[in-house]
Amino acid sequence: MKRKLDHYFCSLFGPGDEDEWTYAPATEMWYEDAHEIPPPPQESSLRPREISYELLIGRSLILEEKEIVLEDEEIDFFEGNPLVEFPKSLLGLDEYYTSLSSVIVLRAPYKKWRFFDYEQRTYLQFDTYAMWHLDEFIQKLKTQSFAAQYFFEYWSVKFLAWTDEKNQTRFVVQSYHDEYYYGHFLFDVTLDRELLINLLTRIVDEWKKILYQAIKKQEKVLGKKLTDPNRDLAISYFFPELFSKKP
Repeated sequence: MKRKLDHYFCSLFGPGDEDEWTYAPATEMWYEDAHEIPPPPQESSLRPREISYELLIGRSLILEEKEIVLEDEEIDFFEGNPLVEFPKSLLGLDEYYTSLSSVIVLRAPYKKWRFFDYEQRTYLQFDTYAMWHLDEFIQKLKTQSFAAQYFFEYWSVKFLAWTDEKNQTRFVVQSYHDEYYYGHFLFDVTLDRELLINLLTRIVDEWKKILYQAIKKQEKVLGKKLTDPNRDLAISYFFPELFSKKP
């Protein structure tokens, strides 16, 4: 463990030390993921019966005075359907729309004071590579008592999961955004590990299904096939069967 990081995150050069180190507010220390297990949050954790998600493809997040604002890229930025323009980019016909942004909303409902229903909620912005990292986190979660995964592509956060001998997992989303509660926990729940794995797997599967259909549709419309797996390595990771040697 150490008191300070050597290199902080910088989007121009990729992830910093947060990729391999986790900050624990309880001790004000950094722990190396591969060799140490940081202490979980000191505060009690919400124990919902279930957590839910919403997947919003073609959306993005902006920050306004520490408030997250959800924006529709088709309306506010590109004036084109992201599920049309991004597949066209993969086919070499649109050099501008080279990434696909999606927003994941995680929700955990709970009751407060026996009368009012509340929910714990967090917003996450992912591109194709962050989805790849999410798939990697799921694999870690299946086999490790402590799992950590850093997502730096858009909205810098880290997924942390501590699983006990009863298969109960404390799942935390920690912010590493310089302007949005750096080091704080944005989402903190404890639930059965299999429920968490199933939820995260459903997110990836739904995203894959929608994107696969969008790519196949543009292949048919344009009369072209994906031929360059290096254009987006995350796409070639998820859909190796789409790539053909023939144009």
